Amino acid sequence: MGRILLVATLFFLLLVLGGTDTVVVRKLGLISSLLAKEEGAELEALRSENLSLRATLEARQELEALLPDLSKQGTSVGVFSSYPFNLRNVLTLSRGADAGIRSGGAAVFRGALVGRIAEVGPRTSIATTVYDPRFELPVRIGSSGVDALLTGGTSPKITLIAKDAPVAAGDVVTSADPSLPLGLAVGEVLEVVSEPSAPFKEAALRFPYRIQALRFVSVLPPAKE
Repeated sequence: MGRILLVATLFFLLLVLGGTDTVVVRKLGLISSLLAKEEGAELEALRSENLSLRATLEARQELEALLPDLSKQGTSVGVFSSYPFNLRNVLTLSRGADAGIRSGGAAVFRGALVGRIAEVGPRTSIATTVYDPRFELPVRIGSSGVDALLTGGTSPKITLIAKDAPVAAGDVVTSADPSLPLGLAVGEVLEVVSEPSAPFKEAALRFPYRIQALRFVSVLPPAKE
């Protein structure tokens, strides 16, 4: 409707400004053609964005299907909001020592590690997430169990991967830290990066959650007291 009004307005202005009917019609046709091209470009951009979002959702659903869900073995807790700061490196949780939460426990969502319990109060606790730059975790990659190190930060990544290790996009990454349940899923390899001059390979990660969207997590007791 907006484009129709715009064309009508331009047509009126062309008539007011003068010119033969043929010239006016020609100019109007040119304007309509330009508007149609613009609309087509916008539609194509929307289609491309929709396909990208759908691919991301499907990839997340596929990853969720691969991960064993340990949530039922833990204590369900709520996640307090950090708005407007939108902190990603820590989560403040709604239960603490009174509910059996202990320092070192794993905060998980849909079978994947979100972070570790760092501080525990009587009724609340704080988890340090994989987005904290101080977060480090020994991990294993894929069915071959390739040893590596998860390094936290704004974009968490897998580091110290041997150059000849068989690692590929889609491989599931699991925890190998003795303080956490062995084999606890962390995420999935998104992309492997191997620089010729670097002694090790690195890998970007995909997680089956958006940290800002978490409203509940499950807390598993530490595997090693």
